[in-house]
Amino acid sequence: MLKSNIFKGLLLIIMVLCLVPNMAFAKKPIVLRWAQYTPAKPDQTGGVFDQFIADEVEKRTNGDVKIEIYWSGAMGKPKELLGLISDGTIDMTSIPAGFYNASFPLWLAPNSIPFVMENTEEAWRSATMLPELVPGIQIEMKKLNLKCLYHQVLSPYQIFAREPIKTFEDLKGKKFCTWGDYLPRAFKAAGALGVSIFPAERYEALQRGVVDGVIWPLCLGQLTRSHEVAPNVCLWNLGPIVGKGIYVNLDVWNKLPSDVQKIMLDVSAEANEMQRKQWDQWDDESRKILEADGAFIHEIPASERQKWIDAQPDFVSEWIKNAEKKGLGKEARELKEKWFEIVAKY
Repeated sequence: MLKSNIFKGLLLIIMVLCLVPNMAFAKKPIVLRWAQYTPAKPDQTGGVFDQFIADEVEKRTNGDVKIEIYWSGAMGKPKELLGLISDGTIDMTSIPAGFYNASFPLWLAPNSIPFVMENTEEAWRSATMLPELVPGIQIEMKKLNLKCLYHQVLSPYQIFAREPIKTFEDLKGKKFCTWGDYLPRAFKAAGALGVSIFPAERYEALQRGVVDGVIWPLCLGQLTRSHEVAPNVCLWNLGPIVGKGIYVNLDVWNKLPSDVQKIMLDVSAEANEMQRKQWDQWDDESRKILEADGAFIHEIPASERQKWIDAQPDFVSEWIKNAEKKGLGKEARELKEKWFEIVAKY
């Protein structure tokens, strides 16, 4: 009788374990830590598309993959993020190639050489097509232990200045927030000074008079409230850029199940398509807000803009020569050819 009761008890335990989920044996979700140097914003920034990716990946994997976004440099300063993702300290990040010229000798060009592209469609096509057309770009990323999901673009950069900058001569003697190697020298060619200052520090630099102006797309200048301290919005159109790449550490990527990889790529493709027309729409909306807030919008004559272009060194040729010194001349020339074909077409 005792043996029978023990047997029945064991059988009951086995049935319970089979029929009722046991949290001790539940599958743990994959958690990916995504480091951002930009603040979280509800609209008008690439953060909208980043949050879309995080939300949709969790939704489409039924919670098996969670992407935790750490905004405002919570996991590292901008200059630290490339190293942190390359060595696997973080799983994901969003960074522009132009912040790390030595590490991206090829891909820095569409991010930081001004006056090449005219409109956002050119930048979007360049960001989407060039990594597929130019194998050297993928090789460059692989060497850094990166898997790129897609690239965000930014609409044409304008000048937000404390005083009107309406002519080429008005640039002389002024200081501006920039980044990379080429933009500071573009301002130098006009007799101005370009100072590399990360985005989060630009408002204070304007406010304290450290600089006379910053360059932003209209939507980001309005969103960062730059016009409060630099109310002259001067439409120089330095060009749009191929902006932040959305990267996953390559070792982490290779360990993800293939179905998860597909979901992440599908969601990223959707985010990429979402941004295609959004930046121009945001710029249009922001121009109205800027004018309503009392900012002064200055149209720049094409002749004055051309003076600035003519005064610059040939940055594209210089970039190719620098790539040649690193044994990447062929790849740089191929990138230039494909890039300029896209610009001419779109």
